[in-house]
Amino acid sequence: ERRIPANSRFLNYKYIKKADTEYLLTLETRKERRHYLSEVFMEYNPQYNEDQQLILLDFYESILNLGLQYKMSALKISSLLGIFHETLFWSISTRAILEKMYFYFKDKLLEHSVERPPKSIAIFTRDDVRIISDYFMEDVYKMFNFYEYALNTQQLLELSTQEYSLCQLPEEMVVKHEMDETDPREIPDLQEYLPAQMPTIQSKSDNTTEQIESVLQKGIAQIQQEMERRMAEQDEKFME
Repeated sequence: ERRIPANSRFLNYKYIKKADTEYLLTLETRKERRHYLSEVFMEYNPQYNEDQQLILLDFYESILNLGLQYKMSALKISSLLGIFHETLFWSISTRAILEKMYFYFKDKLLEHSVERPPKSIAIFTRDDVRIISDYFMEDVYKMFNFYEYALNTQQLLELSTQEYSLCQLPEEMVVKHEMDETDPREIPDLQEYLPAQMPTIQSKSDNTTEQIESVLQKGIAQIQQEMERRMAEQDEKFME
């Protein structure tokens, strides 16, 4: 059963055991290696969906291919996977800027490249450090914004809409019907601005209705006259 050792400073065989790493190096096909990497590392990332896990699998596979390309040992490949794994997830969880991510990676790499127990151990050579650093700059540092966007599961922004302001009109000013008219003398706040004598407000609804009907009748009459004129012209042309 795989477990992450508690309080382990060094990353050799931390995320993938020695026996698992050595077995991984015996696999000949890409399909077999990807399947085994998925079994080893996906248990550390259960919060991700299928698409996110595929992105992570490509990430781990590319690091493994780097080790295979330069014929690194199981110890080096295990450490390499651990360094990149912790750098990526530390940077995402802390929302670190690129500069801080680079220094975090550099410190982890130096801890595994210089023989100064108990602070560091020499797993990688100087040539290894150059190769790993170049790979990090090209394939992780430049792509970090993509990984951060694709793998960040935190809720960063929540938008909601609310009433900007609410204004309750005085009861006297509420118009109950579109056709209602309010007598200004009935509004207390306007009393000081009104003259002593106010003209009586008369309803214009009846006159308005009569005017509308008159306009409509005239319009209909004009349309009828125009239609009759056009029909007469057509009859004349037809008779010719």
